[in-house]
Parts: sequence; C-alpha cells; structure tokens
Amino acid sequence: MRILIRRRVVVVATLMAGGACASFMKGKPQPTYPLVVNNRSDFEVVVYAIQAPGSNGIRLGNARTFSVTNMKVPRNALQASQTLVLKLHSIGAVKSCSGISVQCNRTPMFVTGPTPVENGIVVHLDIRADHNGGLAASSLYSDVVADRDSVVTTKPPPG
Repeated sequence: MRILIRRRVVVVATLMAGGACASFMKGKPQPTYPLVVNNRSDFEVVVYAIQAPGSNGIRLGNARTFSVTNMKVPRNALQASQTLVLKLHSIGAVKSCSGISVQCNRTPMFVTGPTPVENGIVVHLDIRADHNGGLAASSLYSDVVADRDSVVTTKPPPG
C-alpha cells in the first residue's frame, strides 16, 4: 500500500515539475541578429559577444580557417546601448617569444570596437591574423540590407 502511494506521489510531483518548466519554455523567442564572419586567416577563431566591459562574454561560435561562417547574435548578447562588441581568440596560436616580460605577454585575443545593431542591419566580422595569431588587423562593421532574410553570404574575393 505504501509503495503504491509513494509511486503516485512521485508521478504527480514529476508531472507538476514538468508542467512548471514547460511554462517557461512558452512565449516569444528571443530576437537574433545576423553576424557574417569571414575568417581570412589560417587560425580557427572563437567569437564571443561582450555584454559589458570586463565580462567574459557569450560564446557565439567558431570561425573556421579561410571560410565564411554565419552566426546569430541573441539580443541579450548586446551591450546596453544596442551595440555589439566582440572578443576574438585564435586557437593554436603561440607566444612569439619566451619568458615572462611585459613585451612577451602576448595572448591571441582581440576585442573589437562597438558596432550598432538593429533590424535591417547585418554585422560583418572580417578576421585577419598575423603569423603569431594576433588578431589586431580584424574589423567589425555593419551593413544595411533591405531584407535581412535574403543576406548573401558567399565568400568574397581575397584581398
């Protein structure tokens, strides 16, 4: 008898917990904004969106070597002023010198400047790296498009 009651309690509790979680899943999906990443380097690069200065950021994805990658930036990854700031980290890069001096403490990270993001704008990230994996030559810019669903993201000619 006690086992039967326990089973019923467990089943009812499980159904209630599942129903409570399901209510949070409903609602409007969070809007996203397109990010077209053109990696012109021979390093795979991890792309993070920085929500506030000093934060670690939200990982958006990886940009493979010598390829164009389409990413989606969720609204909660933008800064308060509706701008996008990205942090880039090249995978496999090594320090260019040995030791622990200030000049030698290079990391393969780069933070872009802010770029405004809103409907009708596609953000482009052009990744360029030096032979050590430094990403300081990379650039982030936005482009106005008439229909954001018809963004053509073919690989542009090198240059």
